[in-house]
Amino acid sequence: MIALVGGIIIAVVVIGIGVMLILFSQQKGRQSADELALTLAQVLNRDDRQGQMNNLVERSRELVFSSRKAYDDCVSEEFHNMEPLMRDLLEESRAGAQTVEKTRESLSELTVAELRSTQKDFNDRLLQAHSVNLSWMNTSRPVVKQLEVGSIDKVNSNVLAPPGFAELKAMDEKSGICDSQTGIYLGNINAKLPGADGDLDFKLSSLAAPVGTTVSSARLTDANVFKQFKILPLAENTASSGNGAGSANNGGSETGAASGSSNLRETEEEKRKAQKVDQIPSAVRVKLSVAVSAGAPQTVSAKNKSEPANSTNSSNTTSSTSSTSSTNPTNPTNPLQDSLAVTTAATTGGAQPAPDLP
Repeated sequence: MIALVGGIIIAVVVIGIGVMLILFSQQKGRQSADELALTLAQVLNRDDRQGQMNNLVERSRELVFSSRKAYDDCVSEEFHNMEPLMRDLLEESRAGAQTVEKTRESLSELTVAELRSTQKDFNDRLLQAHSVNLSWMNTSRPVVKQLEVGSIDKVNSNVLAPPGFAELKAMDEKSGICDSQTGIYLGNINAKLPGADGDLDFKLSSLAAPVGTTVSSARLTDANVFKQFKILPLAENTASSGNGAGSANNGGSETGAASGSSNLRETEEEKRKAQKVDQIPSAVRVKLSVAVSAGAPQTVSAKNKSEPANSTNSSNTTSSTSSTSSTNPTNPTNPLQDSLAVTTAATTGGAQPAPDLP
């Protein structure tokens, strides 16, 4: 009876320790996921670059609209002597809008590259973390499994409608891209102008607007309100594939080298397409995994241990030995394995108040 009670107590203690280790591993994964998401969110709008880009896009749009209106008025009201000047101003404003769009795309690529670099650095830190290893239960280090970029649902941009262009503001409110109550443009839109300037892009990303002088900071948020733009390839996977392509390019004949170089260029182009996002992201969502295994590790039978490595047995003898080892009752089964997945999201800090025009 005493032995039975003692066995029950030991079993309860062992089960309790196992549950405690699982909860500890899950909490450790949660802390790592929160830290990574918050670190990545701070990269998105670093130095208010995203807020400034949104304001620059909107003011470039104003300039194109006003230049087009001035040119049309000049032609319709028979001020033909002013037509060359108005045409030059219109062409300059259109060229400026195209330059702004290229700069916005470059900023988007830079943001994604910095996100992946930060994720890789964080992964290297996770590799230095300690795992819990017992004779009957093991937990691995947290591993980044997925990185997504996007925005938070129902968050507008930080751009106010131009107060000096009542016609433009009324047109935008009518088209539904500007909130008539707050006067703020919606987020993640392409505010194209009608008519001859419809070929130009004016993309405004989602970013929390300041309330007076109060600016929101980067923070964790519910993963369910996250709107995904794209799943980014993890940095270590891209690096390993790049190394493989480079090693293949170094060997072989001149024809093989040229083919390898062409394949490398195609691979780089595919990488750019895989990482390109249409809008500058303002939020991230990360998924970490912690592997847990229970059970005794698989051991090698005594017969296999005593067998020399350079054995010259025939194929029939080897086959017989393998069959005997697999059916040996002393050879334990593989341990039970599972993984604990943790997903969390974070949004970047809001935009700074836009400077007033002189």
